[in-house]
Amino acid sequence: MVVACLMMAVAAQAQGVKISPKMEKGMTKVYQIESTVNAAGKEVKMTAKQTIKVADRTSDGYLLTSVTEGFKSNVGDDDLMGTLMTMGMQLTDGISTTVKTDVDGKVTGIANYEEMKQKAFDAIDVMFNRILEKHPEAAQMLPRDVLTQQISGQLTEESTVNSMIEASSVLALNGKTVANGAQESFTSQQGLKMQRMYFLTKKDGSMVSTSSKMNMSKEELKQMIIAQIEQTMPEQADMIKQNIDMMMDQMTFDATEKASYELGADGWVKSLTVESQSDAMGQKQSSTTRITLVE
Repeated sequence: MVVACLMMAVAAQAQGVKISPKMEKGMTKVYQIESTVNAAGKEVKMTAKQTIKVADRTSDGYLLTSVTEGFKSNVGDDDLMGTLMTMGMQLTDGISTTVKTDVDGKVTGIANYEEMKQKAFDAIDVMFNRILEKHPEAAQMLPRDVLTQQISGQLTEESTVNSMIEASSVLALNGKTVANGAQESFTSQQGLKMQRMYFLTKKDGSMVSTSSKMNMSKEELKQMIIAQIEQTMPEQADMIKQNIDMMMDQMTFDATEKASYELGADGWVKSLTVESQSDAMGQKQSSTTRITLVE
C-alpha cells in the first residue's frame, strides 16, 4: 500500500500542473517593470508600466491588449551607448499590441501586427533623428539602413510572439504543463539555442522556477556568427569566414538564464524575476528584470 501511494505521488508530480489563468472580458492587470542591464562597463536602469486587458472572447481563445508605457531610464540624451542599450524598450513605449491567445492564455499571434510594426518603424525614425542631433558620428557607426534592417528582423510577427513567451513575459507560462525536471528547447532573442528546465517550487504550481543554459554545437555557433556578420557587416564576411575557426578557438561562448514566478489564485503572475548572463566573443552582459503586479 505504501509503495502504491508513493508511485501515485510520483506519477502525479510527473504529470505536472497546467498553467491556465482566469480570463474574463474586461479583466485588467497592471505590472511595474524594473530592469537593470550591465554591458560594456555600463549599468543601465529602466522602468515602465505594462497594462494587459482581456479585450474579448473569441471562438478559440481570447484577445488581449498589451501596452507598455511610461518608459524611464538613467540614460541621458548625450549617452549614445546607453541609448542603444535601451532602444528595444523605447521603441515599444506606448504602442498597443492586440494579442491572440488560446483558451489557456497561450500567445498564438498578433491581431494588429501590421499596425504595431508601422508604429515601431515610425518610432525608429524619430529616435534615429534624435540620436543624430546629439551624435552626428552615429551615422557612420550605425547607418540608418543597417539599424532598420536589424530591427526589422526582430519585428516579425513570429519574433513578436516569441518575445511574449520568453521568460521575462508574464504570459510566458500560459498553456504550459509544468512538472519538475520538464525540459524544452528555445531560441533566445539573441539567436542562441537554449535548453530550459522547469521546477515546481510549490507543488500546487503557485511558484515556478526555470533554469536555462546555452545548448549549441561549435558548428551551430559558427553558422550563427557568419549569418550575423553577413547581415550587419557584409564587407567583412569573407574575412570572417576565412578566420572563423581560429577566432572561435580563442573565444568563449556561454549564456544562462534563471527565472522565478509567483502566481496568484487566478493563475496570473503576481511577481517575476529573471536573471540572465552571457559571454559572447568576449562581450559580457548581465541583466535582471523584476515584474510586479500592482493592480
